[in-house]
Amino acid sequence: MADATKFESERAAWIQGRQWLDKHSATQRAELLARRARKLERTSMGLGDSALHEAKLKSTFLLWTERSEDAKTSALGAIAYVMFVGLKLFWFGITWALSWVFYKAWETVADKHRVMVWPYFAAAAAVAVLFMVGRPAGGDLWLINALASWLEVSTGGWIAPRVLSGWYAAGWVSWIEIQIVLGFAAAGWRAYAWGWAAPSVRSGHKTRAGGTADKAIKIISNPDAPKNEDKGSADAGDPGIKIISGLNKASEDEGNKNNV
Repeated sequence: MADATKFESERAAWIQGRQWLDKHSATQRAELLARRARKLERTSMGLGDSALHEAKLKSTFLLWTERSEDAKTSALGAIAYVMFVGLKLFWFGITWALSWVFYKAWETVADKHRVMVWPYFAAAAAVAVLFMVGRPAGGDLWLINALASWLEVSTGGWIAPRVLSGWYAAGWVSWIEIQIVLGFAAAGWRAYAWGWAAPSVRSGHKTRAGGTADKAIKIISNPDAPKNEDKGSADAGDPGIKIISGLNKASEDEGNKNNV
């Protein structure tokens, strides 16, 4: 059984049709979605993927290291990339990890529940207000004291004496709280950047949830209908099924008038 689609084609088209600051990353996202859409289509048709090899875009690391054929330039590009990624992980590693977890938690059930952008930002605002109100009320004081005691004991009082350890602990706790807020906001950006805000996705999800049955024809089961014994009749059919046209009678009369 083929995997359920998550509107990969619609999201890829929406990403490709917009202007992005980081065009290469946007192109990568669109290509990954389009590739998955093609894979699902081939799987649904029973073709498989064994004989198909699609070209892959260059990674960001290769873009930094293959700017020139000079070996020194490539080495400098590699060093610069490693330093850039390392600084991002050092300062915003918790944000990146939390945003990935928050986004994937919803994206895994996106075939039934469409991923939306605004709940992530609403959660970020709510958590920020909670932290801002909780600090004066002493909501995180227990964590600050515990961290300060650990710093004092682990350093022997040389690097973090009692007075400084409290400040260090308060700063670290504050930074963790900021990262949590940024994690929700970054998850909202992930949802937007991966095309879940596309109008075609919203309309497609509503169509999928509401069904796509033709409302002009209604098929009603009628188990009490008499059995038709005439098997050779041209009009013989299943007596337990009634097919009732759902077309508007007024539209039929209007059509008859136009024909006259």
